[in-house]
Order: sequence, then C-alpha cells, then structure tokens
Amino acid sequence: MSNPIREWRERWHLTQRDAAKRLGVSINTVINWETDSAVPDKGHRAVIVAQTGWTREQIAAWIAELEA
Repeated sequence: MSNPIREWRERWHLTQRDAAKRLGVSINTVINWETDSAVPDKGHRAVIVAQTGWTREQIAAWIAELEA
C-alpha cells in the first residue's frame, strides 16, 4: 500500500513543512510518517482523513500493514 501522507503531499506539491502545518504536527513527524518510522495516533488520523481524502478504513489498513 502506498503512503497516504507522501501521496497527498506530492499530489498537491506541498513541502514537508507545508504538510506539517496543514496537519498540525512537526516536520519530523511528517518525515517519520512518510518513512513509515512512526504511525499517526488516533487524534491525528481524523486530520489525515480530512486532508488527504483517504477513508478511515484506508488509513487503518495502512497502519495495520506497518504494524504487522
């Protein structure tokens, strides 16, 4: 499965700094999510759904894949 954060950011030509501002997180958090070094907590998942257009189920599947 592709990374929804990176896909969204690249589709809209956002820098990691821009993405971090829109998502309300630090640049390091965006980097960690994009490199699959960390997964978003439940509070951030709703923001990701709203910003990226991915469904909650798609985000959950991405996270489940990372945690497997």
